Amino acid sequence: MTLSYRPFMEQVAKRLDALSSQQLRQLLIEWASNEHPDRRESFLDRLSILEPPTKPVNETAVLADKIQTFCQAVENGDYCTGWGWDDSLGEERDFGDESWAGDMDAYLADTRFLLLNGDIRTALTCYSALFDALESGFDPGHLPGNPDPTAMLSESIQEHVNLYGRAAYLDAPPAERPQKLLDALHRFKYLEHHFSLRAMIDVATDPLPGFDAFLPGWIDCLMQPNSRRTGQDVREAVRLSGPEAIADFASVHASRVPGIYLDWLDSLKEAGKWDVAAHVAVQALEQLDPDLLIRARVGDELAAIGRKQNDGKLVLQGLKASFESDPDLESMIHLLVDARRTSQFSIVCRSVLERLTVLNMHHAGLDFNPDEDLRRTPVRPDLLQQVRLLSGNLDEVVATAELSRSVVYALLAAVLFPQPLKPWVLENWRHELGRICCDLHQDYLSLLYAALQENVPDLPQRERCWTVVREKLLAAVDSIVVGQHRHSYATAAENLALLAQILTDLGRSDEAAVLFQDAHNRYPRHSSFRAKVRKAQELIVT
Repeated sequence: MTLSYRPFMEQVAKRLDALSSQQLRQLLIEWASNEHPDRRESFLDRLSILEPPTKPVNETAVLADKIQTFCQAVENGDYCTGWGWDDSLGEERDFGDESWAGDMDAYLADTRFLLLNGDIRTALTCYSALFDALESGFDPGHLPGNPDPTAMLSESIQEHVNLYGRAAYLDAPPAERPQKLLDALHRFKYLEHHFSLRAMIDVATDPLPGFDAFLPGWIDCLMQPNSRRTGQDVREAVRLSGPEAIADFASVHASRVPGIYLDWLDSLKEAGKWDVAAHVAVQALEQLDPDLLIRARVGDELAAIGRKQNDGKLVLQGLKASFESDPDLESMIHLLVDARRTSQFSIVCRSVLERLTVLNMHHAGLDFNPDEDLRRTPVRPDLLQQVRLLSGNLDEVVATAELSRSVVYALLAAVLFPQPLKPWVLENWRHELGRICCDLHQDYLSLLYAALQENVPDLPQRERCWTVVREKLLAAVDSIVVGQHRHSYATAAENLALLAQILTDLGRSDEAAVLFQDAHNRYPRHSSFRAKVRKAQELIVT
């Protein structure tokens, strides 16, 4: 993480204050001894004690004219000579004179100098022109090199965007600062995501004048329907207003900025008000739309508060809410394990099934809302299979049209039940489950075995499981080989080996041999695949 200018300079001053003159002398001598020969003259120049640097008025005017000329050249496409494919980037881009990036870096640095030395109006004009030029570079025919022109720069674009915001703030009359700053940010849609109020404060050492008076108006501007800023910006401004402001804002605007509840909980925990935090978290879960992703984080907070207070009811309530609003395998396992521990497994399972069924009926895909506070709960069909399996509903699982590989391998445990889980099954299953949910294999197995003990699969159920597993794996093999996906031939051969190993473990070795023979007969022209099959066949444990 890059250290902002203000805290950096504060740390420099603090560390220099702790050094004696002799220590400072020794430090400089050590730096000098390690300096590259090519930079020794520059090092000596930096040791000279000079008056604070200034730029004459005429030089400032010349700089502004140079920047305008440079930006006009970008607009005219003077740096571009053609358009084509770039193998290193894996996409098309402009080709031409890429020296523009060095010029842009130099002009940005000069503009920073103007701002930090009090020439606010000129700095604002220069930043506006330079950012216009950068934005034009996102369209073909302007800036050769990386299609994202900011990636060509050595200067920190984030720092300069916040310096630009600072210039807009300082240039405006106090009463107009909120709207002027918002208008300035709205001008550059490709750059505005680099801005934050905290960063605008920290890009210089001088405090921003009238900042406390600015904050309420800034929040009002951000809450306007036409504002492109997100809930994250509003929350930042409210946090900077102080703990009391957070509570006041949350009580009125939580429906529009739901993440403010998280900030409220943070302020309460910092103050040691755990009982109040628990009350606020419960209130938030009751008031927030269950289909908001951020509600899951509030649920996580309630679960953590419950653990802090040794309150199992709060823990379960928090975990349940977290799963409702952001269902994934990890949160589901945590929830079901806790439900088993508190003897509420049946109730919780039923609610999980109902929730997932509703989500699968009424939602689709992932939500890429730029406002993180307002993103909606995604659909994850695989979870419905998983909870059915972990509740012992094997018949419902095998009736599902599509099965994930992790579910397939979990079904193998049911197929081989009540035998111990075979090492090769365990290895493959852990691999597949690890793609989704790390470090919870044992919890998953505990849940699965508990479900199978309560709902012991009879022979017909086990046979149906076996049939589904067989069809799933053979279909995957056929899809890979017929489609000539050569990079996946090893996977297809492993699928056959898994089927053969199951048959072998069930005392049906003859069927295993037939399985491999059928594969050789079915794909006579796929020699590379057949070689993989022969290799996989050698790994079968009899």
